[in-house]
Amino acid sequence: MRIAPWFLTIAAGVGILATPRPLAPQSQPKPKPSLHGVVVDSSRQPIEGADLELMGERRRTVSRSDGSFAFDELRATRYWLMIRRIGYFPVQLSLTLQREEARDLRVVMAQHPFQLPDVVVNAQETNYRARMREFIWRSRSSFGGRFLTADDIARQPVQELAHLVIRYLPFKMIYTLSQPGGWGETSFQFDEDRSSLTRLAGRPRYRPHCPPAVALNGGSVSAGWAVNDFDPEEVEALEIYREGTNLPIEYSFAGKAACGLVVIWLKSYARPSQVP
Repeated sequence: MRIAPWFLTIAAGVGILATPRPLAPQSQPKPKPSLHGVVVDSSRQPIEGADLELMGERRRTVSRSDGSFAFDELRATRYWLMIRRIGYFPVQLSLTLQREEARDLRVVMAQHPFQLPDVVVNAQETNYRARMREFIWRSRSSFGGRFLTADDIARQPVQELAHLVIRYLPFKMIYTLSQPGGWGETSFQFDEDRSSLTRLAGRPRYRPHCPPAVALNGGSVSAGWAVNDFDPEEVEALEIYREGTNLPIEYSFAGKAACGLVVIWLKSYARPSQVP
């Protein structure tokens, strides 16, 4: 029997259509940031049972027998990591995790030469943790400040703290960062040796010669501090606010930060219990 050519053409077309195509490879989900590490003492021996709290995520864990710990499935953002263990000074570290970053961290804890009453230790830690939570909350809210953790500061090495802060206060004269601020709406300017004082007039936002106020460790503004009074090596984190209306409400009263504000978090703040 002879088959018509048009039938062969149709059959070939059906065969082509019926041939399964290979499936396109599915894209793998990108890994989320993670934080792994080990807790050791000053002699590099592992510390078991250290309590680690990742503030801002409500995540906690305890170091294992080899001192190791892990936080997985994190967000790319800023954190405070708080590490505590009986018999050791507490440690607080500020971190900025990037997308898909797998951070490996070594935490060194120094032994405490004396033991404070639990009531004193708990009261201190409650106060510090509350202030650190405020830092995290402000850094993730709509305030117009700039927030730098130890990671961000390390990426911009400077000899003087003013050379880092001025990058985020573009309309401020750099010499003002060596002069004390926080004098309120009536702002003053010191000469170089701080022996004389000159009152500044005009609206704050148009005063490039007006030094910004300084607050330490999330506390209230205290007149008399200058940004350059602190060595960059001493600084764990920074909050920088330009003058105007972008100040957090806790710093906007009394007008002390009318010329801008720099909140300086010191590394020594991590050892409040050193003073008996």
